[in-house]
Amino acid sequence: MPLAFCILAHKNPEQLRGLAQALAVERSTIVIHYDKRAPSVERDAVEKLVEENSRVTLIKSRKVNWGRWSQMQAQLDMMEKALEVDSSWTHLLTISGQDFPLQTVEQMERILNEEPKQSMIEWFDPFEAGRWKDARERITRWHFDSDALHRFLRLPGIGRRVASFLGWQNRIPFLPGVRRQPPTSFRWYGGSNHHNLSRKAVEYVVRDPRARLIGRRLRRAGFPEESYIQSALLNSPLANTLVNTDRRAIFWEQPDSPSPKILTMGDLTDLQAARQQGKFFARKFDTDVDAAVVAQLATIVA
Repeated sequence: MPLAFCILAHKNPEQLRGLAQALAVERSTIVIHYDKRAPSVERDAVEKLVEENSRVTLIKSRKVNWGRWSQMQAQLDMMEKALEVDSSWTHLLTISGQDFPLQTVEQMERILNEEPKQSMIEWFDPFEAGRWKDARERITRWHFDSDALHRFLRLPGIGRRVASFLGWQNRIPFLPGVRRQPPTSFRWYGGSNHHNLSRKAVEYVVRDPRARLIGRRLRRAGFPEESYIQSALLNSPLANTLVNTDRRAIFWEQPDSPSPKILTMGDLTDLQAARQQGKFFARKFDTDVDAAVVAQLATIVA
């Protein structure tokens, strides 16, 4: 049975083109969100990509603020569109424009359709797992998701001085002096922002009123894209259909690094090992840094 792929991208349309081509088998559904802040020449290139490939749909762009609800909302928009454009896919996989598959689409289909009702996501208790040093900050602070504030804070001089004065350096801007209690109407979970969801799970997180209530509580949380799907599904009737794995290969320079390392040909052995372990995708790649590693993987999953 076919799969759907939702790709959240913000740079390098040619790299995105290669990713879409690797996933665009005849029965795939591919939905792309390309950040509204990207230069018009890049957005034009993505629109051309869509015109050339009937399996790809481009949704209306948002200005996505990293680690805030606008990022989660762009993903929900893509999920809603995927439900609309094709009724036949059984699972939806969320990826970024800097991911690349380690398995063929056929191999992913075979694995996921062994248990068609299951979803594969990573989850943990943020307060107990020790994975997030800022767990309490994420859930108790009231965070801003404002494009105007985003642009102001990027201004040389005054914007940076304001960020420094308010303690926002390298942090998502929050309302000073305001703390909220952790939620009591549901149990809060965290995990990676890479999901392999059954169609019923997608319908639930996008449309169910119970999920939307959780979404409203997390709208001002930090990094809600790393907790909404987990919290919605693990507090739902679908909880027993979840398997705790995201099947992603992500490599870090340091355990507490804010972003994964850029993968190169020097990482090919690790990537091949991840493929043997059954990982679906690896990240992150940048063809401006090393295009050869992406080209090599493309020959494997062709």
